[in-house]
Amino acid sequence: MWHGSSGRQHGLTTASEFRHGAVIFLTVLTLAAPALAANAGEAADWQPIEEIGSAAETFVHRIAGDSNKLIASAGYLDPRLRLPRCTTPLKPFVRTGTKLSGRVVVGVRCNGAKPWKVYLPVHVGVFHNVIVASRPLPRGHVVQQGDFELASRDVSGILGEYLSDPDAILGRRLTRSVTKGLVLTSPLLQDQKLISRGQIVTLNAGSAGINIRMSGIAVSEGSRDQLIRVRNMTSGKIVEGRIRSDSVVEVMLP
Repeated sequence: MWHGSSGRQHGLTTASEFRHGAVIFLTVLTLAAPALAANAGEAADWQPIEEIGSAAETFVHRIAGDSNKLIASAGYLDPRLRLPRCTTPLKPFVRTGTKLSGRVVVGVRCNGAKPWKVYLPVHVGVFHNVIVASRPLPRGHVVQQGDFELASRDVSGILGEYLSDPDAILGRRLTRSVTKGLVLTSPLLQDQKLISRGQIVTLNAGSAGINIRMSGIAVSEGSRDQLIRVRNMTSGKIVEGRIRSDSVVEVMLP
């Protein structure tokens, strides 16, 4: 079906929205007739516009190879466009290295008796099961079970890394409020601070079978696996270590 889409995060729009709202890139090269006919009733055998769009969509599906996760929606072509009906099969193409995601410019070429070439935009929606908010959540909220669900979404226009593993978001804090159905991406989530500045921690230093434990005071704060600075309470020296829990910082001995 030849229709259009904006590729917004919450899914595809209707064909009407795409045709009237999209920015269209169009170039026509024809050797046999004017590209646009002022009189729609001129006697000529014109190439149906719908067939050009359908050829572009079919081509994208074929070269993508995974049609179950992809929807190709050809954009708007001026209904006044008049191209001689091609006497050979239409030949769609894209530039080498084109990424089949989001807005893609597809060329359609006619190599028949009256050759022509036209370019049109095709929205390529790539669908995956991703984590979305199951209800509105405020900024600073710590994500728990029941706050999210898996849903199929077009990820072609999503900014930031989208997530599909629930374990990757549990216990993390939202950097801003989110609405129901919003895809939860890495920039929206941050790890909770396990150790705060000024907190007394245990320095765990080990090397070649030797393990030393001592007390320290955190000079900086951080989350699990982050590097922070800690002042050794015995020597007064500041060392750098990696947070392993809410009270332990691991330091590697030289």
